[in-house]
Amino acid sequence: MTSTNGKATTLAVQIHLEDALGDIVRSGSYEAAYFFTEDGLVLAQYDHRNLLPEQRCTEFALLMNRLKKAVRSFAGLNQLKEILMEDDYGKRIVFRFIPFLQQMSVLVAIVPPRRSYRSLTSVFIQRLAKLETFESASGA
Repeated sequence: MTSTNGKATTLAVQIHLEDALGDIVRSGSYEAAYFFTEDGLVLAQYDHRNLLPEQRCTEFALLMNRLKKAVRSFAGLNQLKEILMEDDYGKRIVFRFIPFLQQMSVLVAIVPPRRSYRSLTSVFIQRLAKLETFESASGA
């Protein structure tokens, strides 16, 4: 019975995460957004155009975590919170590192040119904090 309850809780968290990702994708007209654990496990995704298969998304998340560690050691940055890549046309891929449920997670957003992303990623982080608080309270 515990495992069934655990699966239900995990599914509920995933649904909340996907709702939150969907909100920022729609609000920002993003192409897609993904949320991973530090180990590359997909927690949620909102990719209405199927830009990347799940395996490729996982590879990107793992690559960004390795890059984050390399940049921290190279540049002496203590806690790297974001990596941004931009092409000549202004399209960006944002990698935001966020603590969630006692582990570091990665938000990946594909942002079209001339669109802001910081306020929407901050809204997503606020929703994560509320979800985490709810999960902590219900688990106690």
